[in-house]
Amino acid sequence: MNISEVYATKQPLVFIFKTLKRSSVGPDDLFYFYATMIRPVLEYACPVWHSGLTVEHRNRIEAIQKRVFRIIFDTVYL
Repeated sequence: MNISEVYATKQPLVFIFKTLKRSSVGPDDLFYFYATMIRPVLEYACPVWHSGLTVEHRNRIEAIQKRVFRIIFDTVYL
């Protein structure tokens, strides 16, 4: 799994989240979108490849998730 590729392909989805949020889509629907479109890609075969991740790769994956949760739940404390 190429983390840089996953990171690059999921970044545009973060923009979609912002657009959906501005369109008054509720947190439940935004979370459902996250759970079906982003999380499966980020965690695909995680038990196999997770031990081989560098700290930078883990931070990039976490950054995507934190950014999406900030958008969904309007919080800055993640």
